[in-house]
Amino acid sequence: MLLAVWDCCEDKAKEKKIPDFVAIELDPKAGVDRKELERVQENRRIRKLISELSAPELEYRIRAAEDLSQRGMAAKIAAPNLIGMLENRNQTLEARQAAAQAMGKLGIGADRLLSLLTDPTDEDSYADLVK
Repeated sequence: MLLAVWDCCEDKAKEKKIPDFVAIELDPKAGVDRKELERVQENRRIRKLISELSAPELEYRIRAAEDLSQRGMAAKIAAPNLIGMLENRNQTLEARQAAAQAMGKLGIGADRLLSLLTDPTDEDSYADLVK
């Protein structure tokens, strides 16, 4: 029963102007670990952003890469998807740049970025990505 009250407070807090302390006080009574809940919610957001990297709409792909770049360590799981976006020659230059920038901000894929930028056998240069 308390979990249902807690859930209602979380769901309707802004709409019904329920003070923050109500849900916080209910946390231990309802058996809710706030830090774990926030971690799970952030992981869901990251997975959603990763799925949007392959959205048909260009602006969604770019926005997803930009948003992932702001998510810190937890977003490093997006590395294979960002690398795939970067390497996909069917992606627009803007989308590939967004992927490269996200990788740089997250500190992932530096070796792959360097190899793409310096590959002398590559007919299509990736140099445009750094402009």
